[in-house]
Amino acid sequence: MGRTLIQQGTFKTLNFTIDDTGLQFHKKRRESNIELHFAFEQIKTNKASEIDHNKFLLVCANIAAFFFLLFFIMSFSDRTIEGSTIIFWLVTSLAIFIIYFFSRSKKIYLYTTENKLIEFYADKPNENEVNEFIEELLNERTTYLVSKYGNPNRNLEYAPQLDNLNWLLNVKAITKSTYDEKIRELNSLFNNISNSPIGFVKQN
Repeated sequence: MGRTLIQQGTFKTLNFTIDDTGLQFHKKRRESNIELHFAFEQIKTNKASEIDHNKFLLVCANIAAFFFLLFFIMSFSDRTIEGSTIIFWLVTSLAIFIIYFFSRSKKIYLYTTENKLIEFYADKPNENEVNEFIEELLNERTTYLVSKYGNPNRNLEYAPQLDNLNWLLNVKAITKSTYDEKIRELNSLFNNISNSPIGFVKQN
């Protein structure tokens, strides 16, 4: 493990590192730094994507465009409106629209159990590298969770192990077929029965 992904945005740098127990996340801005650690237990497989954009810039661009159109239309009946005024609002509107367009970014979000979002740029440095990193993160998560919570043991209590297997299925760390196999293994350790109903011991 220890794979790192570094993403350089317009106003911030995102740094991700997969470690032995989860994901280290570092967001660096000019005015602040944020460091977080997400344990594998916190990370869900749910993903979402969207185009992130600066709404303030879009509003400013539309306001400038409005004044351009207003003065342009008024200039036909009001000769006191100078051409430089019209050009100013046109250039201002175009400039802000250009800045807005290039500041947009496609994001991918992973959800956590605390309803937080782990934010990735979808195409920095490129889409393939980002997708491969996220896939590796989720694979490492699965390996870690199954290794820690998914190995039936006769020396541990039955009920907590059953709860762990149910949890692994719910968080999509194991498939239903793997779950059924491990339930049979767990039951056989305690009851020497492979087909007992889950969570119950067959009565003699």
